[in-house]
Amino acid sequence: MTDFFRKYGEGPPYAQGYWSGDCGIYAILNSCCFLMNYTDENGAENLHKWLIKQVNLNKVISEGLDWDQLGKLAFKTVDHLENVLTVKREFIRYPIPDFWSSGDYFNLLYNHLGSGVAVIGLEKPEPHWSIIIDIGEDHVRFYDSTYLPEKVYFFDIGLVKDRKKPEEDYAICPHQVLLFRRRGEDGPEIPEKGKKQLFPAEDRKAKRY
Repeated sequence: MTDFFRKYGEGPPYAQGYWSGDCGIYAILNSCCFLMNYTDENGAENLHKWLIKQVNLNKVISEGLDWDQLGKLAFKTVDHLENVLTVKREFIRYPIPDFWSSGDYFNLLYNHLGSGVAVIGLEKPEPHWSIIIDIGEDHVRFYDSTYLPEKVYFFDIGLVKDRKKPEEDYAICPHQVLLFRRRGEDGPEIPEKGKKQLFPAEDRKAKRY
């Protein structure tokens, strides 16, 4: 069985321990615990046990979960929790423009995040699944099971475009996003590729209060 303990001793997020391949499982676990206000550690541990029964644990420990496996496990988890939560894949389905900065990207994500959380794929410093719980004017707040700091500024985060890693300390895969929300708190519709206006002005000029 994988390790199960809190990252900071008290309160989530739960930490994945020594097994680097566990990050996908813990990204789903911590997303659910955050949104469902799990204060009962037994409830969180039961969910953790259920999650590891859904996968080939030895393979996950050595190889991790890929994007498709993570998505399938996320939808299966929502069903298991009797639809208390919802999950959507890929809030953005068109290529990221070359001129976009991480700030442009997070402005768009902010408009879709609402009161939910985003499980997002990182490629740098190493491949990893993490969680974004809040987006500020110039930073994001991670809710991570391992090494990521809680607060990272936009200028330290780059976007992976055409499989090229940026120079920044952290690099995210902009299309590998799962949006978890409480049922009844769905955000705006996800725009489809090919619509006349792909980048609405209200997304590019997000205001936060």
